[in-house]
Amino acid sequence: MTVNDQISRELALAEARQIAVTEAAKSAAAETGRLRDEHFCDLTYVVGAMNEAGEAFDRAHAA
Repeated sequence: MTVNDQISRELALAEARQIAVTEAAKSAAAETGRLRDEHFCDLTYVVGAMNEAGEAFDRAHAA
């Protein structure tokens, strides 16, 4: 594998990870309307979903 191939692969993985995290954030943000109560923090829920999606992506694509 050439250096350019490796760079292209890493960029593609980074883009796919970003898409997975973005989709998780969108889904969590949509859920907050259904889960809202006085003790619920929307931002914490969304960030948590983003972190979980990123970690899951990383595990699935570990070298």
